Amino acid sequence: MRILLTAAGSPGFLTLYKSLSSYGKNIEIFGCDCNSNSFGISVLENGFCVPPAGSSNYIEEIIRRCK
Repeated sequence: MRILLTAAGSPGFLTLYKSLSSYGKNIEIFGCDCNSNSFGISVLENGFCVPPAGSSNYIEEIIRRCK
Protein backbone atom coordinates (compact mmCIF):
# COMPACT_ATOMS: atom_id res chain seq x y z
CA MET A 1 0.00 0.00 0.00
CA ARG A 2 1.22 3.48 -0.82
CA ILE A 3 0.18 6.49 1.25
CA LEU A 4 0.80 10.17 0.54
CA LEU A 5 0.93 12.52 3.52
CA THR A 6 0.66 16.18 2.61
CA ALA A 7 1.93 19.01 4.81
CA ALA A 8 5.02 17.04 5.78
CA GLY A 9 6.26 20.07 7.68
CA SER A 10 3.25 20.27 9.98
CA PRO A 11 3.52 19.66 13.74
CA GLY A 12 1.46 16.45 13.60
CA PHE A 13 3.37 14.86 10.72
CA LEU A 14 5.79 12.78 12.80
CA THR A 15 3.03 11.29 14.95
CA LEU A 16 0.97 10.33 11.90
CA TYR A 17 4.03 8.92 10.14
CA LYS A 18 4.96 6.75 13.14
CA SER A 19 1.40 5.51 13.50
CA LEU A 20 1.12 4.51 9.84
CA SER A 21 4.59 2.96 9.85
CA SER A 22 3.62 0.64 12.69
CA TYR A 23 1.11 -1.21 10.51
CA GLY A 24 3.73 -3.26 8.73
CA LYS A 25 6.42 -3.39 6.15
CA ASN A 26 4.06 -3.47 3.18
CA ILE A 27 3.29 0.24 3.56
CA GLU A 28 5.23 2.79 1.55
CA ILE A 29 4.81 6.33 2.87
CA PHE A 30 5.39 9.39 0.73
CA GLY A 31 5.41 12.92 2.06
CA CYS A 32 5.17 16.31 0.41
CA ASP A 33 5.33 19.92 1.47
CA CYS A 34 5.69 23.29 -0.20
CA ASN A 35 8.87 23.91 1.80
CA SER A 36 11.76 21.82 0.50
CA ASN A 37 13.46 22.14 3.91
CA SER A 38 10.52 20.76 5.90
CA PHE A 39 11.12 18.12 8.53
CA GLY A 40 8.99 15.48 6.81
CA ILE A 41 10.78 15.75 3.50
CA SER A 42 14.13 15.44 5.22
CA VAL A 43 13.27 12.23 7.12
CA LEU A 44 11.45 10.36 4.35
CA GLU A 45 13.13 8.49 1.54
CA ASN A 46 10.10 9.36 -0.57
CA GLY A 47 9.71 13.05 0.25
CA PHE A 48 9.20 15.72 -2.36
CA CYS A 49 8.31 19.37 -2.73
CA VAL A 50 5.02 20.60 -4.26
CA PRO A 51 3.59 24.06 -4.90
CA PRO A 52 1.62 25.72 -2.07
CA ALA A 53 -1.95 24.42 -1.70
CA GLY A 54 -3.37 27.71 -2.97
CA SER A 55 -1.47 27.48 -6.25
CA SER A 56 -3.40 26.84 -9.43
CA ASN A 57 -1.28 23.77 -10.23
CA TYR A 58 -1.28 22.17 -6.75
CA ILE A 59 -3.92 19.51 -7.51
CA GLU A 60 -2.34 18.72 -10.88
CA GLU A 61 1.04 18.20 -9.24
CA ILE A 62 -0.38 15.94 -6.51
CA ILE A 63 -2.15 13.81 -9.13
CA ARG A 64 0.98 13.67 -11.29
CA ARG A 65 3.05 12.46 -8.35
CA CYS A 66 0.46 9.87 -7.37
CA LYS A 67 0.51 8.35 -10.84
